[in-house]
Amino acid sequence: APKSTLPYPPIHDKSKVVVLSDWSNGTITITDTNDYLTDNLGFGFEKRRFASSSRSLNLEILAGRMSFRDAFREELESVNLPFDDCIKLLKQNIKIDPTFKEFYEWCKAHDVPLVIVSSGMEPIIRAVFENTVG
Repeated sequence: APKSTLPYPPIHDKSKVVVLSDWSNGTITITDTNDYLTDNLGFGFEKRRFASSSRSLNLEILAGRMSFRDAFREELESVNLPFDDCIKLLKQNIKIDPTFKEFYEWCKAHDVPLVIVSSGMEPIIRAVFENTVG
């Protein structure tokens, strides 16, 4: 497996519990940030998701004809807006689960590490958090 060029998160070996949470699509955010960009600025919902499309990337992945990584790259490459403009748009339109902020603050107050698992979209996560959690 290729080595990551990103630093690994701190190891929480002294904690009895560590919370791992997915980022998007109903876990922390209501809407998946990458899907939002693809559907609204890229090639759209139909090509990403539905069989009625000439080539649905989700179905290509499920059928084993395309890797998630290649499909994800194709989705993001279909977005033709500068990254900073994408961040602004996401900050305006992506909402977090209404109970997440309280959960996040509970974790902090009880010294429970919260690790967010995502597909390497740290700048997007930080931007949305700035706007919603503080």
